[in-house]
This record gives sequence, C-alpha cells and structure tokens, in this order.
Amino acid sequence: MAMTELPASERSRRNLQPDLMIDLSRRMASDSYDAQKNPTGIVDLGSALNDLMLDEMESWAKRRAPLRSIRRRKRPKVPWEMASRPCWTHSHLNLADAGDIILLPTPTYGMFQHDTTARNGVRLVHVPCDDIPDARFGDVTTNLGPGSPTSELARRVSRTIEKEVVNGHTVSALILSNPENPMGRSYSKNVLREVAEVCSRAGVHVVVDEIYALTGGPSFSSALSLDLGHNIANNAHVLWGMSKDFGLVGSGIGFLFTDNSELYQAMRTCSMFTWVSSFSASFSAQLLSDQSFISDSFIPKLLKRLSWERQRMGEMLKRHGVQFHVPNAGFFIFINLSERASHFNDREKSCELALLEFLIDRRVFLEPGKAFFSQVPGWFRLNYGSEATQVGLNRLFSALQELDGDVKLENKRISDMEPSEKWEKFLCFS
Repeated sequence: MAMTELPASERSRRNLQPDLMIDLSRRMASDSYDAQKNPTGIVDLGSALNDLMLDEMESWAKRRAPLRSIRRRKRPKVPWEMASRPCWTHSHLNLADAGDIILLPTPTYGMFQHDTTARNGVRLVHVPCDDIPDARFGDVTTNLGPGSPTSELARRVSRTIEKEVVNGHTVSALILSNPENPMGRSYSKNVLREVAEVCSRAGVHVVVDEIYALTGGPSFSSALSLDLGHNIANNAHVLWGMSKDFGLVGSGIGFLFTDNSELYQAMRTCSMFTWVSSFSASFSAQLLSDQSFISDSFIPKLLKRLSWERQRMGEMLKRHGVQFHVPNAGFFIFINLSERASHFNDREKSCELALLEFLIDRRVFLEPGKAFFSQVPGWFRLNYGSEATQVGLNRLFSALQELDGDVKLENKRISDMEPSEKWEKFLCFS
C-alpha cells in the first residue's frame, strides 16, 4: 500500500500561493526572445539586465585569463555570500524576529517581499511615496522647526514607526534601495542621513541595498560615505553585489557591509550555507582589485553609455507621448501608461495587468508597477540595458499605436483576463 504523502510545513505552504513575479518569470522563460532561435519570442524589457558593458567585461577577462591565484586577506565585517539575495534573507533573519515589522518605502523592488518574508516570518509595512517622486529623494525639503527632519521621506518613516509602536508592534528595520528601483533615482546625503537618524532614535536598523551603486555616477552617495556617528553607523548596513553594476548575473556574490559586530558574527554563521565557489571568489577578487580598469576604464564607459541610453530613451518616449520619471541612475525608467491602461475598463483594478496581457500578446514584456507596490495603476518599469532593447521598443511602440487608434475595449470579457485575475486575487505584493 502506497504511503500517503505527508504534508509540508505551514511555512512552506505559505510559499506555494501564486506570485506575480514568479508566475511571470516562468511564463517568460518558456517563450523568451532569441534573435536566432526564437525571434518571435517575448522580448523582456522589464527585467533589470545590464548588457551594456559585456564587451568590456569579456575583454578584461580575456586579458586576465588564466586567473592567477590570489592571496587572501582578512576583511573584517564584510561577509561574502552566494549572491545578494541570500544576503538579504540572512540579514533580515538576524535583524528581525518572527512577527516583527520591516518598513519599506514604495514604489521599490518587488522581490523584497519574497526575499524578506518567505522564510523569516516577518511582516512588511509600506511607506507609500508615489505622490512625492522628487521630495522623496531630496529635491524638495521643508523646514518645520528645530529637531524636525527636513526630508519628507524621513518624516513619513517617523510617523509610520510611531503608528506601529502605538499599535503594539515591533519595528526592527527599514529597507532602502539606493539608487531606487524602479525609479532610477539616487537619494541625497541629507535624506539618507535624516532617515538613519530617525531610525536610530527609534531603535530601528537601516538596511540599504546599493546593488546599482556604480550606475549613479555623481548623483550617488553611499550610506558608507556618511558621517553618521558611532551609534548610528553601528545600525546602518549596506548590501551590494556584482550582478547589476558589472552585469555579472552568474557571479553569485553578495556583500554585507556592517559595523555591527553581533550581526557580522551571525551573518558569518549563516553564510556557511551559501559559500561562494572558489572560481567566483578568485574572479571577483581579481576584478575588484584591478582599480585601474574599474576607475579609469569601466566606470567612465559605463556612465557614458548610460547617459546616452537615457537621453535616447527620453527622446523616444516623448515622441510617442509616454510620460516618465527622469532617471539619474540604473538602466531602467519608470513610465506612465495609465492612459493606455484605461482602454481596459471592465475592472479598474486590473487595467494595469490587462494592459500587460495585451503587450505580452504582442511579444513584449514590461514590469508592472503593481510588482513594485505602486499605488497608482498604469506605471511600468522599462529596462534599456538589454541587447534586445531596440527590438522590444519597436514592438512596444507598435502596440501603443494600436491602442491609441482603437476604441475602448469595453467588451473585453473577464474570462479573457484569467491570468491577470489570478495575479490580482493572489498577489503577494499587496
């Protein structure tokens, strides 16, 4: 007699519910664009891929091959892990207990939800910032008197902490992505400092994801560069990896920079489960040690190419009547397609995902704003760092022209939107 399959844990069952980004990634993987093998496949303009510097990385690797052995140095309080996402999971495992709250200004990287809560049992509480796209980053400040933060983001973080504490909840940490994804903007030093000070007074850790640091150029200020004082600096931590700045998605290395000795020791213990391969460690150490290549060649070329691409993207989007937030970092742009999404007006809440279905049917994919916790329907992240960007843009603009010339799709049946309805109902990013 066959044994009945035993159930998995309750924790694992929580991870089985449908997930927008995981569902979309599987769908993309089954029919992705390839110029030779699958030219009619879906072009991914949503994922944050950096192919802009692959030629430079290939040239560097060829000059340095075969890799020479390196002398290991002790680097205190900078544990390595196999990619940045395990770093995220383990850092929050060690910063927050089950049931604790972690704050997240939004819109921001959608997979923070999965990386933070899937195994740790913590809860994310959003700090919505859709309505302050400039003030959030420091372009607009308000002086409300002595002792009050001038940054609107810092004030919102402070109010959210106070509200959660009054309700009997423990706020353990705040996540900040700098440069911010999907906005493509860097935070000013003043905003970073005031947010860190607000959190320090409340006994809350600050974890800053700087995975796009090199793309920010002069606009970027690392949290590591701030003069925060010993007490604040001990509870401000920075995560970085090589997958975005260098386009090394397969390098599998993430770093946590912290002055907190207890967190560092706990992370060292957790990192035993995600050790970096010897090849990745050797390759990455040699690359990061080659300051001449990085400072004199790689970064200047990266910033020049990004500047050119941003200007080109801005001109094309304006030409096609697409509004957007002007980026100064990253290799993506947050665009406003809410007017086009309104063509799908059977169900207002699903108009964004209905538009996404329309675009996928026309073989192009954008990341929906809902995946970044945006409260305003119709925004999408468009990546311009992919080798197939131009093919995808041609398909995108053709699809938008089709919509602009069409009548409102009032008679589109709900059954036609089944995938969108499923994501809407079970969305993890709420």
